[in-house]
Amino acid sequence: MPWETLELDANTATARDVEAAFARKLAALPPEANPEAAAKLRAAHEYALKHTEWRDRNRPAAVEAPAAEAAASFPEIAALRAALVIAAPEIPDLVRQAEQALYARPGEVIPWGGEMRRLFDQYGGNASLALKPEALLFELEHAGHHATFAVIERLDRQGRVAGIAGLGDLLLENQPRISNAGGALAAMRLACADAVWVRSALDSLQEFAKPHLSPQQWQALKPEMDRCEKLGRTLEGIPEEWRLFWRDRLQAPAGSGRWDDPGSVAALKALRSSEAQRWPSLLALRDCLPPEVAAQVTVPAVLPSRLNRASSSGQQGTRATLPESAERRVRRRTRTSGGGGGGYRGGSGSKNPLRIALFAASWVVYIALKAWVIAHRRY
Repeated sequence: MPWETLELDANTATARDVEAAFARKLAALPPEANPEAAAKLRAAHEYALKHTEWRDRNRPAAVEAPAAEAAASFPEIAALRAALVIAAPEIPDLVRQAEQALYARPGEVIPWGGEMRRLFDQYGGNASLALKPEALLFELEHAGHHATFAVIERLDRQGRVAGIAGLGDLLLENQPRISNAGGALAAMRLACADAVWVRSALDSLQEFAKPHLSPQQWQALKPEMDRCEKLGRTLEGIPEEWRLFWRDRLQAPAGSGRWDDPGSVAALKALRSSEAQRWPSLLALRDCLPPEVAAQVTVPAVLPSRLNRASSSGQQGTRATLPESAERRVRRRTRTSGGGGGGYRGGSGSKNPLRIALFAASWVVYIALKAWVIAHRRY
């Protein structure tokens, strides 16, 4: 993987760290000596730079308070950090103590949130590090947002759909309490995650946030919001077990990264399956593959316009229609139908029961076919 190639941590590495690691690795590996390894290193470098740029766009500006000063202000957080280092069993109790420290000193919500965000950046993989909803609301109520941002980023990074949806409901249910800039910024960051994974509270979160942001803030955040919506449309219709994999791949430079690791091999196998032929975004996924890998993915000839539209704009597929020959027959029969009971009339002007039965049967087949297509459509 790119981060293993560069020997960096994906959560904490900066663009400067990526450049330094790339230069160090490249100096130890002359390109002419091993072209494949050099190409792999360059792909890892491009991927890591793009990832750090995306990660930094989706987190608030760093809190400038020195860590030692913040730790002195919040010994509860210092104790929590020490427990996280060794993955001690008392972590949940120490998290509750850190929350009580926030309730006792609401005026220090900014440094508290900054320290908690650092803990989430470093130890976010530990499920025991989890804040209660009341702590998040209390932080937002007092114009903070750093810890809430960290929680949203972890939910987004891990693709936890239920967590994102639940947090969206929490913020929307408590709008009067968090109606300030901090709550608005958190709502916009959550809207971005919702656009990718859930698409249920996207509009409501933006409507809540906009009145509490300046025009300059709104204009600065809107492009990222549009990018998340486009990414969410591309992921629409992909089974949940593959969405996290393809979310990461779609955000990486096209064709970069390894494709021979077990996770990528399994994802490519699923992409070549008959089930994937109904994914609206099949073409968009194939476009992010290296040419030699993309050649192994077959795009079906059925409904090409549906697939092409999904890959370019994320729109849904075309509606079901009868074959052209069947449509011509229906139109011809409709022209020959008249009054007197609405049946078909033969050339002699008399009713033909056989033709009436065939016409009714064709409409039954048409309706059944349309119902089947709607029931099996993937979004």
